[in-house]
Amino acid sequence: MPPDGNRIIPEVSVPNDVPALVYPTLAAVLAEVPTWADLPNRQRACMISALKLLERLSGLPPFLVVLDPAVIGPLLEGTSAAACGMKPSSLTTYKVQIRHVMRRCKLIDLPSRSRAPLSQEWLVLRASLPDHHINSRLQDFMSVCDAHHILPGQVDEKAVLLYAQTLRTRRLTRFPAQTRAKLVQAWNTAVGTVAGWPQRRLVNPVTRKAKTIPPTQWSLPFKEDVKRFEREASQPQQGERFTRESAGPVLRQETIKSRVSGIRMAVTAYVALGNPLQDLVALDQLLVPQTMVQIMNHVCDGYGGALTGSVRQLGATLRCVARYRHPEESDVVKTARVLAKQATPPKQKGLSRRTEDRLMQFIDAPLRRAALLSLPKRLLEDASDLKAAGKGRQAAWMAADAIAIAIELHCPLRRRALTNLRMGEELTRVGGDGARWTQFVIEGDINKTEVPLRWPVAPALSAMIDTYIAEYRPLGSHPETAWLFPARDAALVPRHQNGFSRAISEAIYRYVGAEVNVHLFRAFAGMLILEANPDALDDLRQLLGHSTLDTALRYYAFRQRLKAADRIDTLITHKMAEAEPAGRDALEKWQPRRKSLGPKP
Repeated sequence: MPPDGNRIIPEVSVPNDVPALVYPTLAAVLAEVPTWADLPNRQRACMISALKLLERLSGLPPFLVVLDPAVIGPLLEGTSAAACGMKPSSLTTYKVQIRHVMRRCKLIDLPSRSRAPLSQEWLVLRASLPDHHINSRLQDFMSVCDAHHILPGQVDEKAVLLYAQTLRTRRLTRFPAQTRAKLVQAWNTAVGTVAGWPQRRLVNPVTRKAKTIPPTQWSLPFKEDVKRFEREASQPQQGERFTRESAGPVLRQETIKSRVSGIRMAVTAYVALGNPLQDLVALDQLLVPQTMVQIMNHVCDGYGGALTGSVRQLGATLRCVARYRHPEESDVVKTARVLAKQATPPKQKGLSRRTEDRLMQFIDAPLRRAALLSLPKRLLEDASDLKAAGKGRQAAWMAADAIAIAIELHCPLRRRALTNLRMGEELTRVGGDGARWTQFVIEGDINKTEVPLRWPVAPALSAMIDTYIAEYRPLGSHPETAWLFPARDAALVPRHQNGFSRAISEAIYRYVGAEVNVHLFRAFAGMLILEANPDALDDLRQLLGHSTLDTALRYYAFRQRLKAADRIDTLITHKMAEAEPAGRDALEKWQPRRKSLGPKP
């Protein structure tokens, strides 16, 4: 078994000996804090201010905010000082006061240093830990096990699940699953390095069932048939360009991966409809017209009848596989084409609700907008401080975030195009004197729209990229590769799209206080362009790499709607002020105010 505890084991039941609590509302606690006469007035006032921060973060009135640690933990630990509009020290003070209130209300446990001392068995083990880092990860787990009378030799996966449940119900932890994984890793490290440590290694238990049947449970003929489909859909090998039997198009690797995921959904639905899994030996069994209809209805019903992304993905998968296995005019292809069309939701007429909400963070917020535009330089300054402090790896990662944000501000690329930038390929010095980077050249197979993109690199951006390449990139992993953003663990691939995008979003949230993902830079650019020139729709289309004006018109309609609302509000406010004297006299004449029926003062 690997020491890091990443192997998956069968599902383990979660212990249920923790009593259920009825959590109070924020309004109830706000009313109770002033009655704590044993605390100074100043501390009670600080507690009330800290609790009101939860009202702001949740966006709900106090009587709807429940002080459940599973809700408050991610809400509190996931925010930043910039998002709250305060200094980091003030946010830290507020977090301390909120923890104090919740401990006093017995909603969370005391810190481990304030609890009862460990039993002799656990004290001996803790004293034998040579590494403080491992000790800090295991100390809380030891106290939980000791409180439930679990001896060191009795620790197993159920104890890990008990600790995970404690993290959710008695701690303010943002990522309980990550904390549990780090605990398992620290325990297994101690198994191999600390004398006298229990020799049982732990694994990270599975606490939820898989949504689809994994390929490891498929029959061997069906696995081979799926592999055959992947070969048919992928790029032909040398000498096979004109010998392919398939009539389907060549798909990108990302598309093939999505289609295999759709096959997994289809298999799971096929089995849920009462068909034995071991009898499924070929993809053609899923492509029977009536079977396809049943599979689509089953999956759609699982999502409450909504046309979700998964339903659309399943319809596209059945249509794709049918085109490779059957003639174009066969009943199978016709049925699959009709199902895929029915699974496609209506064309979006405007921006999504999430995109509009995130854009609203920068509309009529000049300071936040200025902070985002100034963020790349600030991140490079902080990376310089990290480098001077001898933290080269952290400096390289922060500088990479800075350059990625700067690139997105100048040329908003999609995640895949951003992570796949290579020096001399997508980032070139063509057309200049060779002294600086001059162009981004993104081929059509990288872009979602399959439209090639060629965009100039501004001199200021080129200088920032040169600084990153010369001073910070060598401090990271695999600087010998051509990737502008190399991966940490492999030289042949760039940074992972999800991880890099998450790092960029977290940096923006920490410094600017706004929720921004990589794709939102496209909407942000559209907002800036149309604010400066409402007629620049074609400029926006060219920047986004689209062949039509549909998306550009969505940004235009969104901005014009906001401007129209502002004009109407201004007009109504002005008219109400003008009508105030005459309107009040008319109401008094036509409908006199009723006299008070209560006792006279």
